[in-house]
Amino acid sequence: MKSDSPLGQVAVSLGYATPEQIDAALKEQQRRAQGDERIRIGMLLCEMGAMTPTQLFRLLAHSRDTLNIPSEDAIRLAARLRSSSLPDVQVILITSAAQGEGKTTIASQLATVMALMGRDDVLLIDGNLRQPALHQQFSLPREAGLTDVIGQEAGFDAPVQATDVPRLSLLTAGRAVDDFIYLLMDDRCGEVMTQLRQSYRTIIMDTASLLAYPDTALMVPHADAVMLVVAAGQRRKAEVLEMKRLLDGMQANILGVMLSE
Repeated sequence: MKSDSPLGQVAVSLGYATPEQIDAALKEQQRRAQGDERIRIGMLLCEMGAMTPTQLFRLLAHSRDTLNIPSEDAIRLAARLRSSSLPDVQVILITSAAQGEGKTTIASQLATVMALMGRDDVLLIDGNLRQPALHQQFSLPREAGLTDVIGQEAGFDAPVQATDVPRLSLLTAGRAVDDFIYLLMDDRCGEVMTQLRQSYRTIIMDTASLLAYPDTALMVPHADAVMLVVAAGQRRKAEVLEMKRLLDGMQANILGVMLSE
């Protein structure tokens, strides 16, 4: 087995794949890279039948401390979204009252579960342009990403990166820019979301904290629904009600409130 595949090493140690299967997956990854096709080794292992999607999720949980086993609320919401009860919800915005409430973890868990549960492609967007973190959770480079697409430094699909999770792609925050507020106010932002809707059945968007910054309010109109994340035992009722008041004023569709540990 190649020593430059940490994920492969964990897969072998857990008994999910053999060293020979990891070698075969790495060779196939290199072959596809020659044709400009980027594919993560986790997805290849599933394509080859070496692992099931459930095993892949457990593997990711073992290999990254930041990607924990999904909460029950994340699984329930994913099942609800995959059912016919919410047919018009395609873009879901995740936010919270303040930083440090676990919304980024919830966003990545929800996107991962939805990708593993269904057959449609899922896109996870890091819309938290102040403190982006999703590229670190998935061990991917930050540039290029959302700011580059809106700023017309890259095409609509060019910066989208494949993750280790089958059918899950990531659009990172992109390069750091000082005037990102103006980017979010530009009509180009809406055009980008319209184009992405045509390529992905489900889009999960992590954002900045609603009460702390104006960024999220600018992105709400581009979403079909909003999910609020509240840290268990930390948020006061008044803050949750204030978030609801602001979102009601923007005529946002609030899916509900999820508690994070």
